Amino acid sequence: LASIQGTDDLEARFRPYKLQALRYSFLFHALLLSRFVAAATFWSRQQSDYDFVETCLHYDLARHRRLTSITMQGTPVSVIADAFLCFERLADGVRYPILFEADCGTEAGRTFRQHVRNRLAYLQSPQYEELAKTSAGRVCYLTIGQHPRDKETRRAAMQRFTQDAPRCSSRPSSRFSASRR
Repeated sequence: LASIQGTDDLEARFRPYKLQALRYSFLFHALLLSRFVAAATFWSRQQSDYDFVETCLHYDLARHRRLTSITMQGTPVSVIADAFLCFERLADGVRYPILFEADCGTEAGRTFRQHVRNRLAYLQSPQYEELAKTSAGRVCYLTIGQHPRDKETRRAAMQRFTQDAPRCSSRPSSRFSASRR
């Protein structure tokens, strides 16, 4: 806690009001991410036609700046997904990569729109093609909520936020769904 608060001696400079800024959304985020990767692993082990060939979590991706940095309108942008997952169809070796984003509903519309634009631009970059070993790809956002209406509200908001995202003829339009759980 002392390192989070940026103090050397927490007892000497403890301020209770500073604890109000600490939230546990990062724990929900980490739990959602780990559950999704575990579910993908479990699913792939049940399949005879597909194999889960690669997974790379955000901290692994962050170590490879060369693969996650792109330039947008002359500005360098780092695009680090929460996870990169890749499935391979065993019959023909076709790869199905996914950039996974665990959404806890903390980003406002403008930030989320820029987030989507960055990921779409990254999907079209040579850096992504080097990472995925294919030009194909999808971005998957999974959102959570305490109540079913929260999930549906966030899903609808994410869909609204992305309506103005650039479309590319080689990419399908966005699809949105909410999980039952």
